[in-house]
Amino acid sequence: MTDVQLFPSTVVRIDGARDVGPSEHGGVYARRLPVWTRAQYPDVMTDFVMSASGGIRLAFRTTSTTLALQLHTTVLEMRGETSQLTTQVVDVVVDGVHVRRCPVGIDAAIVVAEDGSIGAREGGPTTTVVDHLGDGDKQVELWLPNGTATAVLSLSADGEIRPPTPETRPRWIHYGSSLSQGLEAAGIVSTWPVRVALSRGLAIYDLSFTGNAMLDPFVARSIAAAPADLITLELGANIHNGASMTARTFGPAVDGFLDTVRDGHPTTPITLVSPTPFPVAEDRPGPVVRGDDGNYVVTSDEAAVLFGALTVQNIRDTLRDIVDRRSRDDHHLQYIDGRDLLHADEAPYLVDGLHPGDAGHEVMAARFDALWTRNGDWETATSPSP
Repeated sequence: MTDVQLFPSTVVRIDGARDVGPSEHGGVYARRLPVWTRAQYPDVMTDFVMSASGGIRLAFRTTSTTLALQLHTTVLEMRGETSQLTTQVVDVVVDGVHVRRCPVGIDAAIVVAEDGSIGAREGGPTTTVVDHLGDGDKQVELWLPNGTATAVLSLSADGEIRPPTPETRPRWIHYGSSLSQGLEAAGIVSTWPVRVALSRGLAIYDLSFTGNAMLDPFVARSIAAAPADLITLELGANIHNGASMTARTFGPAVDGFLDTVRDGHPTTPITLVSPTPFPVAEDRPGPVVRGDDGNYVVTSDEAAVLFGALTVQNIRDTLRDIVDRRSRDDHHLQYIDGRDLLHADEAPYLVDGLHPGDAGHEVMAARFDALWTRNGDWETATSPSP
């Protein structure tokens, strides 16, 4: 290798992160939310999900045909159950086109025992080779693994590594649940938000947090403070599945989240997206757990609805009503029903009764793109920002 970039690097740009700092494993960590938010995470699970590097990518120009990327990756092991997401990849995008994905090693684990105690299993780092990049000068993006906390140590190449082209693409912030993060997909570039971003030439800031799209105020403040030409908020799935709110608290929480985002983005187009179909839970409240067969099941008593427990359909109705009410004054707000992204009769796209796999994400991307661009704000918002 003729060029070696050690991190922190003044040549390689890290996109999609708001917190980059020295890692205990060497190199740098990259996290999607600002550093101040970490003091407000309630538990180790939240901390890990917020640390996952999906949506973060390394951008640079090079004439190289082969790269070697040294990473340290960490997964979460909960109560003796190793994550089913132990196969992780780096997605390689060249001049805006996804060309391949390269498996990465799993180097360490955060281990939560049956009694709740937290330990660690250490190892690594490991090196991923990215080859057959082709001749000529090109812009390369290396999208980090979707389901690991990742430290970036070094990038080596058989040619010169140079700074990337300055970012001029419209900036899109997307906030969502596992329905957006797509850990069941083959890689981050297969998820529906990133598919749309690449096809439309958008610079995505991906705030998809599996199990943790809980309308946290620190996320709303982070979105308000970040530059954005477009904002989308996929809401409600985690609220239902965790039974974390009621009919009394959910609507005001959505309004408060929107109020905070609007403080930072008074006229930026915002689209609310409701949950996709969840056949066993449409008319039943959470909580939801994974069954012995790998599919998700509802554990609640249906009578809980009488005391304000939320069904999936309750959540869709509330989100639609909020957009209808607010859009009388806020003309840059729209709603997309999740059942228009995946239809109720398309259960085969769900790998576990809830989450779409690759084919489902592809369908969702196409349908979302068509619905989203009907908004009259879209063409104006997607003109490059100064």
